[in-house]
Amino acid sequence: MKKIILIISSLFACVGLFSFIHFLNSPVRDVTSKAEMIQTDKIKMEYVPTKNQLLKSIGDSVDFLGIYEVTEINFNDTPHIVLTKEDENELSFEIRVTDPKEQSFSIPAIKFSPQNIHVSDTFGIAKKNDRYFAYKNNVSIEGEPYNTR
Repeated sequence: MKKIILIISSLFACVGLFSFIHFLNSPVRDVTSKAEMIQTDKIKMEYVPTKNQLLKSIGDSVDFLGIYEVTEINFNDTPHIVLTKEDENELSFEIRVTDPKEQSFSIPAIKFSPQNIHVSDTFGIAKKNDRYFAYKNNVSIEGEPYNTR
């Protein structure tokens, strides 16, 4: 009886040792996500207030300059963005490039500026005391913001 217990326990020890060695030598599988995030217009304008929200947050005496379209984004020597209104009125702002490879940037001079904007995107510009603010130019029927392209 003692021999059978000794043989069975030795067999279990060998199987356990083999499993442990196999676990240590097995390759690690790549478990990183390959998902690609797609930036929708809703996400671009997520933190941009509407006209009414802007009025509530910064008060009256705001000069709404109108809807501007992104007509030029320059990442070279002096990075800047050019916004053009329908009547050819242009505004130019310096940009801070956050990721040159992805060409993502921020516009420090415009508070609440949209994220990851591209040429032909549109949004509203307001001005108060030499400070610029962005606001949503359109609101759909359900009340969700959207951006015209």
